[in-house]
Amino acid sequence: MKKIILVTLSVFPLTVVSAQEAAPVASSSPAPTASHATPATAADVEALRQQVQSLTETVKALQQQVKDQQAALEKANLTGE
Repeated sequence: MKKIILVTLSVFPLTVVSAQEAAPVASSSPAPTASHATPATAADVEALRQQVQSLTETVKALQQQVKDQQAALEKANLTGE
């Protein structure tokens, strides 16, 4: 039981930091509506590609953290029984 709490407390701050890093990207200016849409420039498209790449990396890191947490919990449950 102590191991589960320790693992959770040690990984939780990393998850919070990752979520906070992703928040500014997600809270950028809203997309234009169809009636006010302007053609996207190459710079706009590239900026969006970079944001997508950044978000993809964040998602992959969070997925790995979840896998690591699940493995640690399973290991703690097996050794704790």
